[in-house]
Amino acid sequence: ERHLRVGQMNDALHAVRVGIGYKSFLYRTSVRTANSQTKKLRSFDDVQTADAGILSNARVYETARASLLQLYDPSHPEDAEELESTTARFRPLLRSDLTVNTAIIESSTRGLSNLHLPWFWYLDGGSSAADGSWTDEMYRVVWLRGYARKLRWEEEVVLVYLEMLRMEEALERTTEVWETRSQDNVNTGYASWAERQAHLWRSLRSHA
Repeated sequence: ERHLRVGQMNDALHAVRVGIGYKSFLYRTSVRTANSQTKKLRSFDDVQTADAGILSNARVYETARASLLQLYDPSHPEDAEELESTTARFRPLLRSDLTVNTAIIESSTRGLSNLHLPWFWYLDGGSSAADGSWTDEMYRVVWLRGYARKLRWEEEVVLVYLEMLRMEEALERTTEVWETRSQDNVNTGYASWAERQAHLWRSLRSHA
């Protein structure tokens, strides 16, 4: 029964993803492009129908999840471990997870590099059938954003390393400058001050 419940949850999440993708598709192609009140109202009727399907599948998922959790015995070590893995994989669905953010899948929209889709978009499983062109487009844009973010992080790793090397070299040069001043200055006060500055920059270099 556990495998059946997992399959039921995967199918429900798949249907939720398709519904959200279709709802986003309606907003982009019907609601925003409607040039009359009649067309806009008809488009909103389609959106409400899609929204009802999303909520229905979300309820199916929550019911299956609650039933699955009842099949585990937390006092049993193996069940407790599997229960922890299951709850980490299949999280509760929040109302905010079911909303449509059409901006996040617009390839030309800027400032969305740190925005992410809800967790179930990255979950494997469910139907292997094609979700439709609207969902394919969503996955394509989100994947490209994630890939660009990965490349940016890799670049940051290289830049941080090089910046640290330059910082160490700058601290070393500053230390040498103050050491030279302390040795060349005949005035005892100035020499002591220069030695103090050299010690300060040397300490910063050692802690870098």
